[in-house]
Amino acid sequence: RLKGSSDLLCSLGVSILWMGWYGFNIGSSFFTGQAGQDSLTTGSRVSVTTTIAGASGAIICMIYSRVFEKLYLLKFCLNG
Repeated sequence: RLKGSSDLLCSLGVSILWMGWYGFNIGSSFFTGQAGQDSLTTGSRVSVTTTIAGASGAIICMIYSRVFEKLYLLKFCLNG
């Protein structure tokens, strides 16, 4: 069990980190477009990949916390 932290502050920190990841991943993909593709196509693919990766990590950690801790823990989901 994670102790010494607030659910509200953890959620705020994850939100700030998530916006940073979007800014970094999608922003840097505009300058690395592949041959034959424009930067908007590359940026949209990176955006979808970033969203799916974060969501799948959260879902897997939520399932893990349910199976092994016998309850849903927000902090596990945020760490995923």
